[in-house]
Amino acid sequence: MKVTLYMVSSMDGIVALGPDEDIHAYSSAEDRAFFLSRLKTHDAVITGRVSARHKVSLPRFVLTKSPERYAPYADALTTYLCGSPAEILRAVEARGFENIALLGGPSTNTAFLKENLVDEFFLTIEPVLLGKGISLSGGDSLFVRWVLSGVRRLNDKGTLLLDYVRQR
Repeated sequence: MKVTLYMVSSMDGIVALGPDEDIHAYSSAEDRAFFLSRLKTHDAVITGRVSARHKVSLPRFVLTKSPERYAPYADALTTYLCGSPAEILRAVEARGFENIALLGGPSTNTAFLKENLVDEFFLTIEPVLLGKGISLSGGDSLFVRWVLSGVRRLNDKGTLLLDYVRQR
């Protein structure tokens, strides 16, 4: 199974302005186009409950501490799960999915990063300074080594797309 993480950040490392707000208000159309084209290469999505408000046309697994509470909102493409990141991946793999896009917020993504379960990391840096907000790791301690495998300038404003693979 391959897990690819996608995140958008300001130049000062802010990925969300608050618990219910993300950086998409500041992200570029070019990043969105890249993301939508890449999403087609995946067969399922894992997301946190807050990030799940962004609809995708793939099977998605929404992480929550109380899946029974959200069961009425499940549909043909949406399954609510709880558990550790490793347990979640086992459940997703048991359903036959192999190429996963991780689209969570800082808490969800950090949980997967801490357990070294992310294979590739696309990080878009938007040319904006926000000053305060939620950082990529949500304030948690995190130490994972990565190797840069590609850099692309997405637009004339200077939006950068960084492609990292986990150092083994």
